[in-house]
Amino acid sequence: MASLQAIDPTVFDLAIDRAVQAVFRTMIGKPARTMPADLDPAEPTVVLGEINAAGTVGVVGDLNGLIYLYFPLPFAEHCAVRLLGSNPKHNQAGARELVDSVVGELTNMTAGAFKNQLAEIGFPCRLTLPSVLRGDTFTLNPPKSATRRLSRFDLGGHMLRADIILEGGV
Repeated sequence: MASLQAIDPTVFDLAIDRAVQAVFRTMIGKPARTMPADLDPAEPTVVLGEINAAGTVGVVGDLNGLIYLYFPLPFAEHCAVRLLGSNPKHNQAGARELVDSVVGELTNMTAGAFKNQLAEIGFPCRLTLPSVLRGDTFTLNPPKSATRRLSRFDLGGHMLRADIILEGGV
C-alpha cells in the first residue's frame, strides 16, 4: 500500500467530484458543477457567512479522517423537499430533525461513494455514522500530518462545499 503523501492530492478532488455528481444527480435531480474552492485549507476556521447544516462522516481504516459537507440552510431544506416529497416546514415540530436527517443521509451516501473510490486505489476503509451540526463558522484542527482538500459545487444555484481531512497509509 502506498502512503497518503505519495498520492497526488487531486485524486481526492476527483473522487469527491465523482461522489457528489453521482449522489446529487440521482437523489436530488441536480447536476453538480465543480467550482474553484473558496476556502483556504491552511486556515482552521471555516467562515461560511450564513447558517449551514454541516454533515460529517468519519473514515476509519487504512486512511482515517473526516468528510464534511456544508449545506447552506436553504439548500438543505430544498434537498429535504426533493427527497421527502413535501416541505418539512409543514411539520414544524419535526422540521429541523427531518432536514438534519436528509443532510446526514446525503453526507453518508457521498462519503460512501468517496470511500469506495479510496478502496479501489488500495485504501480500504469503513465509515462512521453521520452527524449534523449547524452554524456559520466551524473550527477544525486537523493533525499536521493530515491531507486536507476543499471543494465547492454549484447545484442549480445552490452551493455545496466539501472539506476532506485524511491521514494514514504506510
